[in-house]
Amino acid sequence: MKARIREAVREDARRQHRVLGMYCALYCWHHQKEAIFVSKDLFLEFIGLERLKKVRFEWLQNDVNSYFPYVFIHKLSNSNSTEVFVLSRLSKSDLMANKKNAIHFKPAIFNLANNYSKEAGIEVLLGEKGSTTSSSSNSKILEANFPFIASIENMYEFSISSALSSLASGLICPEAALFEKQTE
Repeated sequence: MKARIREAVREDARRQHRVLGMYCALYCWHHQKEAIFVSKDLFLEFIGLERLKKVRFEWLQNDVNSYFPYVFIHKLSNSNSTEVFVLSRLSKSDLMANKKNAIHFKPAIFNLANNYSKEAGIEVLLGEKGSTTSSSSNSKILEANFPFIASIENMYEFSISSALSSLASGLICPEAALFEKQTE
């Protein structure tokens, strides 16, 4: 029984890490960067934990390896306590020599997750009670699909999974999946 629970926990972690890895890869591609800095706090919020064990970090390294062969923890020089996870296609020494190849992960899509309310449903997202189709914009398509695509247990994973699903289905463009640019 304990082995099955461990397997289920591992599979859940693998899914979360791959979703985040794929989204970060898209984020890097869009910004023409080779690496991304994800704050430890944001990562913990995304996976729904308060602290990170060494084994979970090792799982992250393995799970995102196809997107980012180099994953390491870096302490920001302007802070004595802020740690970031670095997901990179460049080695640590190459990346640290030229940090312009990296971008800080500031996912605007998390704003959508923070604003979503299960009780309010789609009306919160569209701003109009009862309206599920108002515009043909990419953002409206994503917002209309948002509550129905993935599990609602973890709103951050849910929002990224929804954006990636809509992107893979051809319903939205990469900019809309990243909430970087709204197109009408």
